Amino acid sequence: MSVLTLDPFETEDRRERTLWTVAALLVAALHIGLGLGYLLLRPAPQGRAQAPAFDVVFTPAVVSEPAPAIQDSPPAEPPPLEPPKEEPVAREAVDEPVPQPPPEPQVAAQPEPEVVPDPVPQVALAPEPPRTDDVVLPPPPPPKPIEAKPPEPKPIPVPEHVEHKPVEKKDAKEKTEKKPAPPKPAAAQPSRPSRVASAPNPGEESVGAREGQAAWNAEMVAHIRRYVAYPSDGNGASGTVTVNVVIDRNGRLVSRRLAGSSGSPALDRAALSIIDRAAPFPRFPPVMKQAQESRAVPLHMRPR
Repeated sequence: MSVLTLDPFETEDRRERTLWTVAALLVAALHIGLGLGYLLLRPAPQGRAQAPAFDVVFTPAVVSEPAPAIQDSPPAEPPPLEPPKEEPVAREAVDEPVPQPPPEPQVAAQPEPEVVPDPVPQVALAPEPPRTDDVVLPPPPPPKPIEAKPPEPKPIPVPEHVEHKPVEKKDAKEKTEKKPAPPKPAAAQPSRPSRVASAPNPGEESVGAREGQAAWNAEMVAHIRRYVAYPSDGNGASGTVTVNVVIDRNGRLVSRRLAGSSGSPALDRAALSIIDRAAPFPRFPPVMKQAQESRAVPLHMRPR
């Protein structure tokens, strides 16, 4: 097992040297490119031979004044100049280019052959017969005027001379005897007083039914009032609760439901409880013939 030790300072130094090296290479490449571009694009002077690609210019060396000679001692030689040390240029680790596979040749998409429909055989249609609606008929000839013929005069009958014979009185007497006698008036039919007298009067029955139903309603209201009580959880609320009830002939409560709420759940529950405790109710009077009766009972709930 090998242990890999990482030195952060060594990494930073290496990175800094790499950056400086890259910068120096870029500057050198830029200068070389500018120089080559200038030499290649510079026009050659006329009448002269083509100048060399590179010019060598010698600059005079600056010589310092010699120091005064010292007697009885040879002149000291100047120390040799050390050549400047060239810093090792760190080569960047350049990844070798990975050969990429050649791109596949693109095959031009061949256009789909157009499907040419088979020519439809043209069938010569027979000309349609002329429609009778489109045929203009000649107007009918005008009717010939009818000549009114004058009425032929009717011959007036000429009365013939008739001899009147005297009528005998016997024939008149026979005719009077043959006349039928007029019919005698029929005897009056006897009346039916028994059945007509026994038929009931519908007006009297309706009045009696209304009076009996009104009496039962009053008895019903008085019966429910005995069980009305304000609930203990009403919290001082007041309102009117309407309860629909269905009662049969014997006064039994068939069903009841809340038809109008007071806005307070406590008052609504108390109203339904009052109807439950008030059952059974008074029976129907004989004039009420229905089997069941439906009523809306409004209950006014308020604290005392």
